[in-house]
This record gives sequence, structure tokens and C-alpha cells, in this order.
Amino acid sequence: MKEKYVIDAGPLSLFFAGRKDVKEFFEEMYNDNAIIYMNEINLAEFIYNYISKVGKDTAIARHRFIRNSPINIVSPDENITEIAAILKSKYSFLSLADAYLIATAKKIGGRVITTDEDIEKTKEVEYIKISLDYK
Repeated sequence: MKEKYVIDAGPLSLFFAGRKDVKEFFEEMYNDNAIIYMNEINLAEFIYNYISKVGKDTAIARHRFIRNSPINIVSPDENITEIAAILKSKYSFLSLADAYLIATAKKIGGRVITTDEDIEKTKEVEYIKISLDYK
């Protein structure tokens, strides 16, 4: 059975920065051993953060790359939105984007790949925490 991952904006930025520990998940996907999902809200988060770091043209080019890759982009439906709203009301520290990230993982039965400690605090889903301090 293929691994299912739901990727957050942070690890996606690290992938484009060349981080080998994140690249491994994408290699799994390209080798047909895993499926990577990303929610539209988290994709928007990636784009606006990337614009502030490297500029609009590069961010839009990366966005097009993502859309043309095997990453499964998930549009929030009624169920995901309801789960995200409940999570956000339960955990005041959680951003709305992170609530959608967790809700997407719950719906597809996947593990979250994140740099965010707030995901861990909820104990709602399995996750893989990518350190920002890479050695």
C-alpha cells in the first residue's frame, strides 16, 4: 500500500531550496511508492510566502510546477471545511491553514509533513516534523 502524505507550505519551500530530507518524499512519489496531497489553502499559503521570499515570478513558476506535478491538489469540500472549523475552534493557537491541513489528512488518511510545531500539539493526526535546522 502506498504511503499518503499531506504536505504543508513549509516543507514544500524546503524542497525547492534543495533539502534532501524533503526530497526523499518526492522521490517516493515519483517512484510510485507514495501519494502526496496538498490542500488549496496550504498551496495559497506556499505561494504568498514564496512571493515574499523570492518574488512573484518565481513563486508563480513554482506554482505551475506543482500543478503539473503528480501532487494531488485537494479542494476543500463541505466535510473538510467542517472538520477545519471544528479544529480551529478547539485549538485557538492553530492557524486556519493548519486546521485545513489537518482536516485534509484526516479525510484522506494520510500523515502530515510539516515544519510547524502546532500540528504536534493537537495530537489529531500522524505527522512528520521537518526541522528548520538542517545539518
